[in-house]
Amino acid sequence: ISASEEELGLNIVEHGASTDLVDFFRILEAHASTGDLGQRVPVAPFTQIGQIAQRYNAVLDRIEHSTARAELILDHTRNGILTVDKDMLIVTGANPMADQIFQTQPGELLDQGINWLMSTSYVGSEHTGDLQTALQNSAFSSQVIQLQGRRLTGELFPLEVTAAIATLDSKEHFILTIQDITERLAAQNTVREAHQLLQTVVRNAPLMLFVLDDKGHLLLSEGRALSDLGLRPGENVGRSIFDVYENLPVMKENVRATLNGEERQWLINLRDKHYDTTTVPLYDDLGSLNGLLGVSLDVTARKKAEDSQQKLIEMLATGAQIAEQISVILDSENLMQKIVELLKDRLDYYHVQIFAMAEGEQALQAVGASGRLGQSLRAFGVHEIELDHSSSLTARAARTREIVLVNDVAQEKDYLAHPLLSNTRSELAVPLLNQGKVVGVLDILDIRVDRFSQAEVYLFGNLAGMIANFLVNANLFEEHKQQAKLLAQQETRTRTLYEVATNSELSQDEQLQIALMTACEVLQIDAAVITRIDGKQVYYDTSHDPFNILANVTRQPLKTSYSIAAIRMRDVVAVHDVPNSPLRLLPGFQQFKAHSYIGAPFSVAGEIYGTVDFLHRDVRAPFTPADKNFVGLLSEWIATSLERAFAAEELAKARDEAVQADAFKTEMLAKVSHELKTPLGVIIGYAELMQDGRYGPVNDNQRSKAAKIADSARYLTSLVSELLDISRATAGTLKLFYETIDPIRFLSETSDELRPLVEEKGLRFDVTFDNTIPTTIRTDPGKVRQIVINLVTNAAKFTDQGFIRLTARGGPSETWQLLIEDSGIGIPREQQATIFEPFKQVDGSPTKQKGGAGLGLAIVKQIVDLMHGEIKLVSDEGYGSRFEISIPVDPESIVIVPTEKRDVRKPEQAYANGTRR
Repeated sequence: ISASEEELGLNIVEHGASTDLVDFFRILEAHASTGDLGQRVPVAPFTQIGQIAQRYNAVLDRIEHSTARAELILDHTRNGILTVDKDMLIVTGANPMADQIFQTQPGELLDQGINWLMSTSYVGSEHTGDLQTALQNSAFSSQVIQLQGRRLTGELFPLEVTAAIATLDSKEHFILTIQDITERLAAQNTVREAHQLLQTVVRNAPLMLFVLDDKGHLLLSEGRALSDLGLRPGENVGRSIFDVYENLPVMKENVRATLNGEERQWLINLRDKHYDTTTVPLYDDLGSLNGLLGVSLDVTARKKAEDSQQKLIEMLATGAQIAEQISVILDSENLMQKIVELLKDRLDYYHVQIFAMAEGEQALQAVGASGRLGQSLRAFGVHEIELDHSSSLTARAARTREIVLVNDVAQEKDYLAHPLLSNTRSELAVPLLNQGKVVGVLDILDIRVDRFSQAEVYLFGNLAGMIANFLVNANLFEEHKQQAKLLAQQETRTRTLYEVATNSELSQDEQLQIALMTACEVLQIDAAVITRIDGKQVYYDTSHDPFNILANVTRQPLKTSYSIAAIRMRDVVAVHDVPNSPLRLLPGFQQFKAHSYIGAPFSVAGEIYGTVDFLHRDVRAPFTPADKNFVGLLSEWIATSLERAFAAEELAKARDEAVQADAFKTEMLAKVSHELKTPLGVIIGYAELMQDGRYGPVNDNQRSKAAKIADSARYLTSLVSELLDISRATAGTLKLFYETIDPIRFLSETSDELRPLVEEKGLRFDVTFDNTIPTTIRTDPGKVRQIVINLVTNAAKFTDQGFIRLTARGGPSETWQLLIEDSGIGIPREQQATIFEPFKQVDGSPTKQKGGAGLGLAIVKQIVDLMHGEIKLVSDEGYGSRFEISIPVDPESIVIVPTEKRDVRKPEQAYANGTRR
C-alpha cells in the first residue's frame, strides 16, 4: 500500500491472520468493489496493523478532500464537462454547467448518445465527417474544435469543445470540456461586421487614413482618396512619407511638428483636390511617442462651395462698387475702363471688355478693355467688330439680344479668338439692352474651361442693364453738354449784343460797327457787312473789314447771289466751300476772295430791308448750329435796332412837338393865371368892402351874398394857382428855394393858420412835436407849408367829426417826417393806387359834392418827389386816413452816384448802381 510516497508492508506469515487484519482487508475489498471510500478501517492502537490502518485512513481523508475539491470546481466552472464512453459514445458524467449549456436537469444527460448531442455539421466548424474521429484528433492534438450542439428540445447551437482521453473504471473515456459560444460568435460577428464596415467606410470615404511610426514611415495607408490620387490602399507602406511627398513642403512641415508632439490641422492640395488634414501624435502605454495618426478629408466640394460663395460675395461687392462708380462718374470712357479693370482684378478673369454700338448700328466699338491686353488693343486703334461677324460671340450676343455662354471654346464651331487673346478657353458675352435696344456688349474671357457659373450669368445680366442705362445716359449727357455749350455760347453772344444794344452813349452806326466787329470775333471770321436792298441794287451801309476791301464798295447790282438765296428763303444761308458752290457771291464779295460765307436777311416794318453777311478768306471748320443761330439773332437785332432808330427819330420829332406844345401851354397858363388873378383880386376886394358896409348899409342877405362872392373868387384863385403849380411840376420848371428853419416854430405858425378852418367844422386839431425832430432843417418852407395846407385842407374836406392830427418827428437815415391823420371816411383800397394822380377824386366823396379839381394830392406828390422824399398812404374805408411824408433834413446830404460809362466790348463789367444816402 502506497500512501504519501511511503510503502507499508505486512508479513502475514510472520504476524498471522488476525481479526484486525481480516477487517482491514475486508474494508479494502469493499473500497475496491464499490468505490465508496467513506468507510474507514478500524484502528487498533499500538499494533503494527493499527498503524497501517491509521495511515490508510489518512490517505482516504486526503483522497476524499481532493475529490470534494474537484467536485466543487467541476460544479462551479464556467465550462461544461462531459465524460463520454469512448467506445459506446454515451455520456457517463456531466457537471452542472453542462446541464446549463444543454438546458437539462441533473442526470438527464447521462446515457445520452454523444452523436445526437453533437455533430460536425455545424456551419462554422472546420471539421467534417465522423464525430469520434474529430474528438480523437482533438484529444491527441489538444486543439479546440467547434461543433454543433443539440439540446434535448432539438434546438441547435454552436459549441466549442476540447477533448481529452482518460481511463475510468478500466475503460477509456473522452473528457469533453464544452462551452456555448453563441454570444461570443455573435460578438465576433458584430466585431467582424463592424471591422468590415469600418474597412468599407475607410476605403470608400473621401479621406485618407494613415499611420506613421516615429521615423515617419508609413504603417497604414487606407481611404478612397488614395485612388483619387492614383494610389492603392496599402501602397507605399514601409516607405518614408518624406520621400513619398517630397514635393509637398506643407506636408513635411506639419508631419515633423506632429512627430514632435504637436497636433496640427492644415489644408493640402493634391491633383486639383483639397484635403483638410489633421495629424495627432500617438503614444504607447508608457507615454512615449511612437508615431502619428493622420486623417485627410476630401473637402474639394466644400472648398469649391466656399470659393463659389466667396466669389459670389466678390461679385456682389464688385457689382455694388460698379453701381457706385456709375452713380458718381459721368465720363463714360473713364467709367468703362474702371468697370473692366474692376471685373478683371476682383473676379480674376483673363480679359474683360465693353463694346458700344457704333454710329450706324452696323458694328460694335470697344470703349473699355482691361489690363495690358487692353492697352495693346487700344494701341491698334479703334477696335471694332462687325455685327455680321459669324465667328464672334460678341457679335452674336448683339444680334440675338441674348446672353451667349461658351464654357469651352474648343467645342464651339468656327470660333475665332483675337490674336492677342489666343489663350481664351471660355467666354461670356452679355448684350447691353436699354428698352429692348442693344447699345453694346459686355464681353468676359477666361483661360479656364467651365469658368462661368449661373450666378455669374445672373449677376452680369443685371450689371449689363446698369451699364446699358449709363451708356444711354452718358450719350444724353454728352448731348446735353454740347447743348449747354451751345447755349452758353449763345448766351455770351446774346449778352454781347445786349451790351451793344443797351449802350445809350453809342450812336446807331457805332453800335452796328461794334456789333459786326464782335460778331466776327465770336464766329472767328474775317469780315462782315450790313447791306440795304433797294430794288435791284445793294447798298453797303456798314462794314467791318480789316482788309479794307468792302469799304470801297458802296452800291452793286443784286443779281443771283447768296444774298438773294437768303432773302428768298428768309433764313440763314451758310456755305463752307464757296468755290465749289453753285451760287455765287455779290460782286463786292468776290473781290474779297471769300472761301466761306454765312448770312441772313432782316426785315423792317414787315418788309425785307437788307442782309447781314460774313466772309472768310481761308478754309475754316463748317458752321455750327450755334453759328447759324447767332447770325439769325444778329439779323433780328439789326432789324430791331433800325426799327428803334426809325421810331426814335419819329419819337424825337413828336417829343419836340410836345415840348413846344407844353411850353405853349405853360406860357398860356401863366398868362391866363396872371390875367385871372388880377380881376379875381378886385372881385374879392369889392366883396369884402360890401360885407363891411363901405358902400352903404347891407342887410344879412346882402352880406351873405357878398361872402359867397368872395369865397368863390378865393377858390378860383386857389384853383388857378394849383393849375399853375401842376403845370410847372409837369414841365420840370418847379423850383425849390432852400432855407434853414426851425421846424417846430415853422409848423406851429402854419398850424395856427389852419386851426380856424378845422375848428370851424367842429373838429379837434392836435399838433404834436416828437423829441426826435431835428432842431433845424434845411428845406423850402413855402413848399413844406403848401404840403401841410393841402393835406390838412384835404382831411377837413373828408372828415365830418372827430379829429385831425399833425405830428412831426425825426425819421431814419437823416430824414424828418410829417404825419397827417384824420378820422374821416377813408379811401377805398382799389382807389389808393391813383389817388396822387392829377384830377383823380374818390368816387362819391365830398370832393365831388363840395367841388375841387383833384390837384391837391398830386401837387403834394410832385413836391415830395422834387425834395427826394417819400409819401405813403395808410387808409381803410370808414376808418380815416394817414399820410406819412419823409423829407431829407439837409438836401446837400443826398448823394447821387452817376452811371459809370461802360466798354461795350467787355460785357462782364457791371453797371454801378446809384445810391441815395
